[in-house]
Amino acid sequence: MMKYVVIMTSPSSSEELFIFPSMVNHADMTRILKKEYPGLIVVSAGMVSNYRETFESKHGGEFPVDQIRLGGESITLKIQSRPEDIDIFNAMATGY
Repeated sequence: MMKYVVIMTSPSSSEELFIFPSMVNHADMTRILKKEYPGLIVVSAGMVSNYRETFESKHGGEFPVDQIRLGGESITLKIQSRPEDIDIFNAMATGY
């Protein structure tokens, strides 16, 4: 499992999602990012989980598919994840 934080580098910037190891807490990661982006605004934070789901192929047989889920909350930042965070993740992962 990993953690993530969604930030804006300024009030007029677009939202960006940063993924980091679960051993780092959200508050520490935010402090690191604030060194690079002094005007940083934290929008949401949570956990990234990966699980394997098996689907049946219409041509017979089954195949595994890795699924990514974002959710939860940051206890150290006292902020929730949002349903739309997965859209930011997908845009980042696909380049769109």
